[in-house]
Amino acid sequence: MPQGLGRTLSFGQEGEMWYLRSMRYLLPLLLIASQTSAEGKTVDCYCTDRSGSRVELGQTICMFVDGKSFMAQCQMSLNNPMWRRLQDGCLSSDATPTEPSLLDRLEALKPA
Repeated sequence: MPQGLGRTLSFGQEGEMWYLRSMRYLLPLLLIASQTSAEGKTVDCYCTDRSGSRVELGQTICMFVDGKSFMAQCQMSLNNPMWRRLQDGCLSSDATPTEPSLLDRLEALKPA
């Protein structure tokens, strides 16, 4: 047998190193390619809310799931848009004002 032909590359240590080196270069190309359609157009990624309305990446909304409310942000994970829970509860405008409103102050100025 000629020298060098009897040696086959198994998926042992050398094969794993080759695989890791090639994936280091191939993975970014796959990620870039996956965001374009077959026609070469960039695919617009976004999330949707309960009503089906479009929510852009990075936007934060209040979500209600199984009777619980929480703040969630539209993010990408493994090349898919997804909701990431940020905190329990939602920001609310139900806070009581610390100062009287303009209407309350005007009411106080009226003669009795």
